[in-house]
Amino acid sequence: TGTHVLLSTSFNNNVEPIVESAWDAVECFLTTGIDRLVIGDHIIERLPFTSAALGGCVAAVPPHLTLNSRIGRGSERVRGTSYYIATTAKYAFEQPISANAFEVMARCDGDTSLHTLLDALVPSPSRTVVLEEIRELWSSRLVTLRPRRR
Repeated sequence: TGTHVLLSTSFNNNVEPIVESAWDAVECFLTTGIDRLVIGDHIIERLPFTSAALGGCVAAVPPHLTLNSRIGRGSERVRGTSYYIATTAKYAFEQPISANAFEVMARCDGDTSLHTLLDALVPSPSRTVVLEEIRELWSSRLVTLRPRRR
């Protein structure tokens, strides 16, 4: 037909199994470099991420991951609390996160938007940085983002 198409028989990213639903396909599309996604009669194209759109989402930590904190040991210079997301599986995996991102993610309840949580918990100059950090965690599949139910 002269129409170029790439068909991947293992449609997934580097950290998840093959997509099983339209929602999985959309999440994979949004968190990878895929140009367009075709689902049935629909062709989906990427729009630029905006803070307003992202902040209106609801975030969560997937069930196979946990939020953790650790108080440092050693000399006075090394002491302090570190924050990270870790797997609940047998192999050890830890992704460091900022204290602000930890506070926001710890208070995600499945209903409150990121903007509401950021406004309540994070000083104004840091909100954009924390929102970008959460977007990166989402792209790495360490948090989930969903539209807020109305």
